[in-house]
Amino acid sequence: MSQGFTGGVVTTFTGTGSTVRQNQPTINQANLVGTTTNDNAAAGSVGQLLETIVLIGSAVTLTTATAANMTSVSLTAGDWDVWGEIWFTGGGTTLLQRADAAITSTSALIPTAPASTTSQILNFGSASAFGSIGPPVFVVSQTRITIASTTTIYLPVRAYFTVSTCSAYGMIAARRVR
Repeated sequence: MSQGFTGGVVTTFTGTGSTVRQNQPTINQANLVGTTTNDNAAAGSVGQLLETIVLIGSAVTLTTATAANMTSVSLTAGDWDVWGEIWFTGGGTTLLQRADAAITSTSALIPTAPASTTSQILNFGSASAFGSIGPPVFVVSQTRITIASTTTIYLPVRAYFTVSTCSAYGMIAARRVR
């Protein structure tokens, strides 16, 4: 058995492993230094942000009760936090009753909740016309996505509506957490 003393850490090495002991360590510098300006984290670095935005002029046309991909983002291998935001638009007489959306690696599918991916539901209680409520919006809450290779993550949406037309626009964003 040998012992070493470095910077206040006593380490005991044995044939089957080691034991590290420390009383009140002093850390002179942060382990992960953040940025001190308005720049972006480099690709592959913790803090990297990716987002895909669909503007109202490119809103995705929906068919009632049918899931459609509003948008997607391609993520490289790693551990990501992903979230989305969906806005609806349509004819002034469109009656929107309910909408749901998800963050998932499966194209055009809303998983049955509870699921390993996030799924959100927006209920209006009774049908509301776009002309009376303005453009409905809801946030699909953050979920953790861990992947071993580049994967497309989708933001599918499904709306239940009658009378006229309904389309969805918004964004999906992802931040690398490690």
